[in-house]
Amino acid sequence: MIILQDRTSTSRNLNVTKFNVFKNISLSVLACAFTVLLTTNCTHFSKKNELMRDPQSLSADSPSVSVYFGQNVPPTIKTRITQLLQSGIPNFEKGSCSTNGQHIDLIFGNATNSLISAQEKASMQSSEGFKIKTAANPKAPQNCLIISVDGKSDAFTTFNSSRGVGYGAYAVLQDLGYKFLHPLRPDKEALNLDLTRLSRTSRTEEPYWPKRGLHLHTMHPLELGNLLNGWGVSGPNDKAGWEQMLPYWSSYLEWMTAHKQNEVEWSLLWTPEAGDFNQSAERQNRLKQLNMMAKSWGVEPGLVVGVRFVQQNSFTLLRTTRPNKNSPETKAANRQEVISNMNWILQTGVSSVGGEMGGGEFSSGDPSDTVDEMNYLADHLAAQNPPVHYRVKIHVSQGQSTKLFKDPMTNRDLNFNYLPLYANGKVGVMPHTVQMYSLTDPAPTYDNKDFTDILRFIKMASSGMGRGERREVLFYPETAYWVSYDVDVPLFLPAYPYRRVEDLRMIALDERSGDMKRSNSRMSGQMFFSSGWEFGFWFNDVITAEAAWNPHVEAANAAESFQKVIADTFRLNERTQVLAQQLSTMAQHQHDLLIKGLVNGQPPKKVDKRNGIAYLAGVETYDELPMFFREYVPKFLGVSLPLTQPNKFREDWAFKRSYYMNEGKYNKELKPLLVAMATIFQNDAASMRTLAQSLSGNGLTAELSEFADGSQITANRAHFVMNLWEARLAQHKRRNLNAEPSFQNLQTILSRTLEITERRKSKIPMLPQHRPLITGWENANYDNPTDYHYGYVWTSYNLMYWKREYNKLIYPHADGITCYMNTVKPSEIVGQKIVSNLERRAIGLGIARSCFTIPASEPNVNAGW
Repeated sequence: MIILQDRTSTSRNLNVTKFNVFKNISLSVLACAFTVLLTTNCTHFSKKNELMRDPQSLSADSPSVSVYFGQNVPPTIKTRITQLLQSGIPNFEKGSCSTNGQHIDLIFGNATNSLISAQEKASMQSSEGFKIKTAANPKAPQNCLIISVDGKSDAFTTFNSSRGVGYGAYAVLQDLGYKFLHPLRPDKEALNLDLTRLSRTSRTEEPYWPKRGLHLHTMHPLELGNLLNGWGVSGPNDKAGWEQMLPYWSSYLEWMTAHKQNEVEWSLLWTPEAGDFNQSAERQNRLKQLNMMAKSWGVEPGLVVGVRFVQQNSFTLLRTTRPNKNSPETKAANRQEVISNMNWILQTGVSSVGGEMGGGEFSSGDPSDTVDEMNYLADHLAAQNPPVHYRVKIHVSQGQSTKLFKDPMTNRDLNFNYLPLYANGKVGVMPHTVQMYSLTDPAPTYDNKDFTDILRFIKMASSGMGRGERREVLFYPETAYWVSYDVDVPLFLPAYPYRRVEDLRMIALDERSGDMKRSNSRMSGQMFFSSGWEFGFWFNDVITAEAAWNPHVEAANAAESFQKVIADTFRLNERTQVLAQQLSTMAQHQHDLLIKGLVNGQPPKKVDKRNGIAYLAGVETYDELPMFFREYVPKFLGVSLPLTQPNKFREDWAFKRSYYMNEGKYNKELKPLLVAMATIFQNDAASMRTLAQSLSGNGLTAELSEFADGSQITANRAHFVMNLWEARLAQHKRRNLNAEPSFQNLQTILSRTLEITERRKSKIPMLPQHRPLITGWENANYDNPTDYHYGYVWTSYNLMYWKREYNKLIYPHADGITCYMNTVKPSEIVGQKIVSNLERRAIGLGIARSCFTIPASEPNVNAGW
C-alpha cells in the first residue's frame, strides 16, 4: 500500500495606417494596466517580472512579420497585440515581401488591404462571429503569406469596435503559438511561424450561444478577490497595493477575449471591518476603473448583490430592519432604500446585476415580497440607458417551498428557489449546479439525489412557464467548489470540465431535438462559477469557457466532445493530440470512481457513502457537524444542518459500531473502491508524467508539469485515504500502530506530497509579494474582504485536511472531537443575528467553544489547535 512514484478589399475610404508600436503613447498607471504592465516604463512590474516566458522556437532568421489594423479593432486590443508581436517575434516590422526571406502580413479588422469582403462578413449569422482568411502574397507566393481576420459587426456596446475581430485576432495569435491558458500566465513558448501550417488556418467561427461569461466567486479569498472588491494587499486603505494588482485584471480580460467570453461578474462584499469604505466614493471610483477596463476589452461587467442576502459578507441592498414589516409605509421605505443602494452600484458602470433571494443559500423569505422586489429592481435596471440586465441565482438547496405559488409542471407547492418563474420577463435567471456533477449524474450533495430538476427548471424558464413570459436563462455550473471539496485539498479534477462539456452538449442537443426544440426555446448561454486556478483548476475554466462557444454537438459522445474542445483550446497537432486523450481518460476514470462509485464497472447498491469523492474530499467542522446530526440525532427530532458535500462513512467513527461500519462491511462495500482509486489514479499519474516527458519541447512545458504534479497529488490522496482506513482498522484491533505498514505509509505520503505542494507554490503566476493573499493566513500585511481568514489554497499547500485526519488518528485528545482544527466562525459565514447571538452565548458558557472560535493568528497544522 506504499505509494509509487480570392482577394477583395472593404472600407477603402477609412483612414487606416500601419500601426507603429507605442508611438505617441503615454504610459500612465492606467495605460500600463491596459497593456498588462509588461514594459519597463511601468513602475509596478519590471521586465524581470514579466508574466510571459521568452520564446524558445524563434530565432533571428525566422520569418518577418508586419501588422495592419482597421478602425474596428478595439484600441486596447490593438495596443496589446502590437506589444505581444514586438516582444515575441524577433523580426517584427523589420521586413516585407519586397525583401529576401519569408514574411507574414497580419491584417486585423477592416483595413483597406483586408482579404475579407463585406459580403463574406454579412453572410455570418452572429454579430460576434469572425472569419480568418489566408492567401499567398502575389509579390512572392512561395515566401510571403497574408493572414486576414475580421468580424461581422463593426460595433459592440459603448465602443465603436468589433467583438468578433477581437476574438478573431486572438485566434490568429493562438494559431501563431501564443497561449492564454492560465488567466495570469500568457505564454509564447510555442511560437511557430511555419508558413505552410499557417496557410491552412482559414476558417469561419461563430458562437453557439450569445451569452458566454463567468462568475468570479469573490466570496472566497481568490487571486482577484482583493482587487475586484477595491482592496489593496493589506486592506481597503491600501490604494497603492490595489493599483499594483491592476495588471492581473488586464491579464484576465485578455484571457477572456482569447477564449471568446463577453461577460464577467463577481460578488461585491460588505466587510464589517471596512466601515465607511464599503459604500464610499473611493471604492466606487475603483470599481468604475475596473468596469471601464472590462468594457475596453469588449467584456460586459456585472456585480452580484442581494436584497436581503447576508451570507459570507455579501453586499446587501436592504440593511435596515423596520417595524411593522407588512405595512405600506415599511414596504415603501424598504423599496426606497433598495433603489438608493442600487443606484450607487449603477454609478460604477455595470452592465448587469446578479441577484440573490432570501437571507442565504438555505434560507427563504416572504415569497410575495421576494417576487415584488425582483420585479421593481428589474424594471428599474431595464429603464437605465443603456439597460442593465438583472439575473437571479437559482440554487439547488432543498426543503424550501411556498404554497402561494405552484410548480407549472407538477402543480405542487413551488420550490422557493424557482420563484423567478412568476416574476416579470425582465428578471433573468441563472440555474445553478454545484461541484463537478453533471445535470444527470448522481449528486448526493445539498440533500439532492441528482440535478435533473435544475435541467427541468432550465426548460421551464426558457419556454416561459409560470408567469408566461420568456426570460434570459444563463446556465450557472461550477468549475470549482472550494470549501474542503476540491482545489483546497488539493485535487486535480479534469472530471469537472468533462461534465461541463457534457452539460452543454446535452442542453444543445435538447434545443435541437428535445423538449426545448418542441417549445421553440433556447437558453441564452452560460455564466459559470469560478473559484480559483491553482493545481490545474484553470484548465476547468478554459475548457468550460470554450465549450460555450462550441460544444461540438456533432461528436458521437461526451468524451469525444471533450477531446475536441481540448484540441481546439490547446491548438493540438497530430503529435500532441495524445494530451487530449490522456486528459479524457483521466476524466472518465474520475467520473466512474468519484461520481458513480464504479468498481470494475459495477455500481454500488447505493451511491450514497459509496462514491469516491466523498472520501478524497476534505472534512472540516461544518462538514462534520451535519454528518454528526445525520448519524447520532434521531430524525423525528427535526434537528439537522445542511450537508454541502457527499456524506461518507467516517473512518474515525468506523469499527466502533458494527451496524455503522464493521470489518466485513468495510471489506465488501468500501475497501474495493479505495483500492481501485489508489491503483487507477496512480496509473493515470504515471501516464501523465511519461506524457510530460515525451512531449518536452512542444510548447506545453508549464501545463504538462502542472498536470503531472496535480495527477500525482490526487493519486497520493487516494493512497493516503486507503492507508488511513487500514490504520484505523489496525488501531481498532489494538495492534501497535507504529509497527503498521499502513501508518508508516501515511508519513511517507505526507512528506512526498508536501514536496510537490512546496514546489508548486513558487510557480504561482503572481508576484511574490501577492502570493500570500492566496497561500497564507491573514496578518498585518495581508488582509482580505471575505469572512475567511486565510487564502483559498492555504489548506492545500500545508495539506491541512490530510493532517487533520492524521492528527485525529495519532492524538487521543483530538479523535472524536467534531470541531477539531476549526477555521470557520458560523456567524461570519451565515451572517444572521440569531447565529451571532447563539455563538456569543455558547462562547460565554464555554460550550463547544472550538466550534465558534478560530485561531487569532496562523495556527500550526502539525500540532492542531
